[in-house]
Parts: sequence; C-alpha cells; structure tokens
Amino acid sequence: MKKIVVTGGLGFIGSNLIDLLISKNYYVINIDKVTYSSNFYNTLEHKNSKKYKFFKCDIKDKKLKNILFKYK
Repeated sequence: MKKIVVTGGLGFIGSNLIDLLISKNYYVINIDKVTYSSNFYNTLEHKNSKKYKFFKCDIKDKKLKNILFKYK
C-alpha cells in the first residue's frame, strides 16, 4: 500500500481528496492545524479507516518530521 501525506485535509477539497485516495488503496496521513475546520473532523467518512491517520499540527512544526518518519 502506498502512503501519502495530505496537508489541510479537513477542508472541503482536502477531505474529498482523502476519500478518493483511500478508495484507491492509499494510506493517508493528514496534517491540519484545524484553524478553520474545527467541527468538520466529526463529519469525515474516513476518520475511522485503518488507512488513515490524522495529526493536528502546523506544517511548520519541527516535531512533525519525527512523527512522519514513524510512517515511512
């Protein structure tokens, strides 16, 4: 299974992209700082998928690289 990182995946475009990628058998890592979409996460169809992982953080966070290396 291929893995892909999506930034801003809680927005309208990002969440639809994630749905498509999961349907194409990708493992999706979603990074979003949840500034504009705080309630949107509860409506995502893929949030309980075994092919999906969500991290609430800013893409500029220096700790992010350590998190991502776990999923390489």
